[in-house]
Amino acid sequence: MTRQEIIKSLEKKEFYGTIDRLERGEITEKQAESEANGKLPEVEISKQQTPYQFAMNCKQKKIEKQESWSRWIIETRLHPGMDAINWYKIYDAT
Repeated sequence: MTRQEIIKSLEKKEFYGTIDRLERGEITEKQAESEANGKLPEVEISKQQTPYQFAMNCKQKKIEKQESWSRWIIETRLHPGMDAINWYKIYDAT
């Protein structure tokens, strides 16, 4: 199927979220076509590091504590799961 055919098929099924993800490049045409054909979307397993691993990598790269916190926020896409005080404790413990 061509990209336009995939989009038309998705529109018929009112899978507008899938069309948006395809347009943003979050999924491939093959994944979109699978969803259009009725297959469940594939779950992407996160390759995100644990806070301890991330803090250790920052220390190895000689990144300061405050900068590592900023990078952790970016890494977790604005959902760090803790406040800065706890992050600093993790950073100091590694």
